[in-house]
Amino acid sequence: MRNQFFPFLWVLLMIYGPFPCCTTPDPQRNFSGSQNIRFATYYSNNMVLQRSPQRAIIWGYSTHSNTNLTIKIDDVIVLKTTSYFHPAINASIWTVKLPAKEAGGPHVITVQSSLSTIKLVNVLFGDVWICSGQSNMQFTTMMAFNGSNEAKGSIHYPHIRVFTTAYMAANQPEYDVKCALEQWSVASPEAIASSNWMYFSAICWMYGRRLYEEHRIPIGLVSSTYGGTPIEGWSSPDVLKKCPETKISFTKSSFWNAMIHPLLNMTIHGIIWYQGESNAQHPKQYSCLFPAMVADWRQKFNEGSYNQTSSTFPFGFVQLAPYHNLGFPALRWAQTASKGYVPNEKLPNVFMAVAMDLPDPTSPYGSVHPRYKEDIADRLIKGLKSLDYNTINNAYQGPFPQTFQIKNGEIEIHYNRVLDIRSHKGFQISCAKHNECRNSMWLSIESSTNENQTSIFLSSNVTCYGERVCDIRYAWQESPCPLKKCPIYSQGTNLPAAPFWHRF
Repeated sequence: MRNQFFPFLWVLLMIYGPFPCCTTPDPQRNFSGSQNIRFATYYSNNMVLQRSPQRAIIWGYSTHSNTNLTIKIDDVIVLKTTSYFHPAINASIWTVKLPAKEAGGPHVITVQSSLSTIKLVNVLFGDVWICSGQSNMQFTTMMAFNGSNEAKGSIHYPHIRVFTTAYMAANQPEYDVKCALEQWSVASPEAIASSNWMYFSAICWMYGRRLYEEHRIPIGLVSSTYGGTPIEGWSSPDVLKKCPETKISFTKSSFWNAMIHPLLNMTIHGIIWYQGESNAQHPKQYSCLFPAMVADWRQKFNEGSYNQTSSTFPFGFVQLAPYHNLGFPALRWAQTASKGYVPNEKLPNVFMAVAMDLPDPTSPYGSVHPRYKEDIADRLIKGLKSLDYNTINNAYQGPFPQTFQIKNGEIEIHYNRVLDIRSHKGFQISCAKHNECRNSMWLSIESSTNENQTSIFLSSNVTCYGERVCDIRYAWQESPCPLKKCPIYSQGTNLPAAPFWHRF
């Protein structure tokens, strides 16, 4: 009965959020025994700190200001500092920028005052990634296809470490993580797929595992997610001010305050993001909010880490998977800042995974939560690779149109990559009415079979009855194709072409 009930309960938690897990720690009183110093709550044994050339930030609390501190790595003194009173936190704190360390470990980091000593043991230096968003990023490893094998195999990846924040909201910015569902843990079946409600994000784990296999350096994964949440809740007030048409709900900045702002002092390598379902009815607002949020997070992580986190760090996202929601096609477009592809001038150094060909109508967690997280993680990794190139014309992205031409009643769409055409459907055009493009209807049109390696041809004369073609779009449906059978992929890589909309 428990197993039958769990998927239903989980969906409720994704929509309404779980119960609070703990109370706010008092930074002035939460010290062990006679110690007069401690670390911030999200620093612990087994963690990963960002490797060189960046410098990792560590910080914590002291019972009094002007406490002199000595910091050691493996018993070698590397820094000295003094605590000070921080008015925003209303506590005495200390913070240091560690020397740049090459990937590897384990290391012991020691902080000493005249009265006490605190340590972080089994610390690795590597790349730190934050995974954030709503329920599809929160979706746990054991819920995904092949999740049990992923969990069992995690024992072979001790150089991957995971951390999960609790689901929290706040009216004002927090400076420390109030509560962790899972403190820093060495990858293991228990850490990745526990039986006591401490589950780890499927996409975050699968992405991190592939990163490790690509680079063979330690990987730190921070999962900070909350199901059923709109982008407004993850956006700082500065972002909301840049998008004046945004309807400010009760959730304004609340998840930013509680689940992102406390992490700003960490030095990180990048972020992946899966969110948008809760904003499907407001794509125009999203096309402003998303690029503004990406730019704002980059700026604030850079400032919070004393310029150690890059101000242009890689930011990846998942374009929405199939679901019966009329707003999804336009929201997918908005996720690219209405360009159809990334990176672009509004979303520089951004990569994406197209997921519209991964329907899962029988998912026990609702069809909005497809279980094909392995495919999404693979596509994110390929998207990250694409940032190593200066153009979008490379082997790690799906094809995207470069030019459109109408000649002799035929539309030619020229793509930037060699095509793998699996169907001739998926296209729609709108035709002028009395030479006016306003209020025109969308009509389905199939491509011809005389396509070449990089172009598709559509006969517009028949469909528009000789009228002028106004627009053309592709895959503009909530669920545009069967599993991995969209009309167009890139040859050799199985990456689907993203949706597009073009006005002539």
